[in-house]
Amino acid sequence: MIACVILVSTPGAAEIVGQDDPSGHRRAQQIPAAGPISCWEILGPSVLERTIVRLQRAGLKAITVVAEDQWSFLLPPSTRQTRVNLAAQPTSLWSTARRAVKECLQQGADTVLLLKIGPYAEFDIADLVRFHRAKNQSLTPIANPRGSLAGWILGADQVRKAGMAGCEDIVEARCMHAAPHVLQGYVNDLRDARDYRRLVADALLSRCAMRPAGYEVKPGVWIGDGARVHRRARIIAPASVGRGTKVREGVLISRFTNLEGGCEVDRDTLVKTSSVLPNTYLGKGLILCHAVVDGCNILHLQHNTVVEITDANLLARAIPSKRSCPSPDSGTNSGVTERFLETAWSQVGSFIF
Repeated sequence: MIACVILVSTPGAAEIVGQDDPSGHRRAQQIPAAGPISCWEILGPSVLERTIVRLQRAGLKAITVVAEDQWSFLLPPSTRQTRVNLAAQPTSLWSTARRAVKECLQQGADTVLLLKIGPYAEFDIADLVRFHRAKNQSLTPIANPRGSLAGWILGADQVRKAGMAGCEDIVEARCMHAAPHVLQGYVNDLRDARDYRRLVADALLSRCAMRPAGYEVKPGVWIGDGARVHRRARIIAPASVGRGTKVREGVLISRFTNLEGGCEVDRDTLVKTSSVLPNTYLGKGLILCHAVVDGCNILHLQHNTVVEITDANLLARAIPSKRSCPSPDSGTNSGVTERFLETAWSQVGSFIF
């Protein structure tokens, strides 16, 4: 039996956001409290959720997700086939993973796939296992074409011989002498918001296997379940509108934009080449270009600057969330207006162009 332990990784001490990494890549600033990028919704499900589905379709029935406790609200719920183990501190991630590997062995796994979910990688599980067994290695590193590690395949015998001293000890001791399996499919390192935006564009252009959730209502335009687009709003392909999102009258959603679930874009606003993360309100008459927005925080990619907007009429959290921001004004007159608009929306329907 093959089991999988997924480590949800975040930038470490050597990967300070906003500074250059050894490859010369200039990192984008980090959006406060947005969490690991692999847990952000991207055209629907997150990279983590998409990876779990891919593993389940490959026949894996024992999957454990290991992540920091502070990001628990971003993780999928535990199920019979997928458990979630939380580490109280970042320094305890490996010890939590060690316990997860031990549990997999106790349940009869002979091979454990230990994946780092920071990057988005498309791979074939069967190819990984065939390579591992053909090389007759106790440990096989999984590397992307640029050389960075995406995970490891561990043989049960090797883990037992190590006495469960620690997964990191096994990896460090064996990686130097093991032949790596180099992934041949699409890989995006997802180091920062720029990589996130690149993955959005690649998915919208079908350069990778990722596809937007929802319905392709016209070429290059995807609409999620329960989304409502006003008949006087325009969407220019390629673009995606997430589940339950409202796009009001006079709005223009231009190319390479993704509005994730539960958002609201108010009247006469232009959104171009940008990502709007879940449950975000964009106010009236805004022009948003080359940005990533999460609630009241906006990251402008060209200027590499994060700004918190305290005026809830411009940016806000669309519905209550653990990452709370101000909500739009809700006085008596506004309440009457909202009730009127809700009646109008019910007449507009789910999506009209």
